[in-house]
Amino acid sequence: MVDVQACRQTVVRDAARISRSDDEFVLVSLALEGRAQVSQEGREAVLEVGDFAIYDTRRPYRLHFDSAFRQTVVQIPRKSLQQRLCNLEYLTALSMSRDNPLNGLVFDFFTGLAALENRVGETQQVRITEQGLDLLAMALSERVKGQTQRSALLLGIKDHIQSNLTDTTLNLPCVSARFGISTRYLNSLFHDEETSFGR
Repeated sequence: MVDVQACRQTVVRDAARISRSDDEFVLVSLALEGRAQVSQEGREAVLEVGDFAIYDTRRPYRLHFDSAFRQTVVQIPRKSLQQRLCNLEYLTALSMSRDNPLNGLVFDFFTGLAALENRVGETQQVRITEQGLDLLAMALSERVKGQTQRSALLLGIKDHIQSNLTDTTLNLPCVSARFGISTRYLNSLFHDEETSFGR
């Protein structure tokens, strides 16, 4: 857990940087001051004070701050959160507004935990952290319920394509067959995002 305070900037973690790192973390950005944009998997979360979003260090992401800002960033081992959530890849770069009571509780819990750092014993800290992860997973699972089956399918397809980019036989009919859908339906999924399979 770290408190970040800085001026206007853009941070990009691309595929080249990811390939040189063994990091497998989910980062939680808790907006304390300023405004932030978190982009990943074709989604963009705009964070105002009191909002939070998660992003995965194994996937490319972009952070943009248009002015001075302050955030608390929580680093969570990816496995710890994935054990609690089966659809983690669909939950990155979604704005979790504190207007939702559960999201507000998560925000307050983690900012409170940051204030407690080094003031409680190791055993207590582990137990408190586990409770925080459960709370975060509960809030995120509410977002899973709000995701449409169509967008979940498209994200699965994109993940499959990204994982198999070096496969020279990767093409529209193969991907359609892999997901049990027609090529026409697959094209319509990409059309929703104003893009195409080839892009």
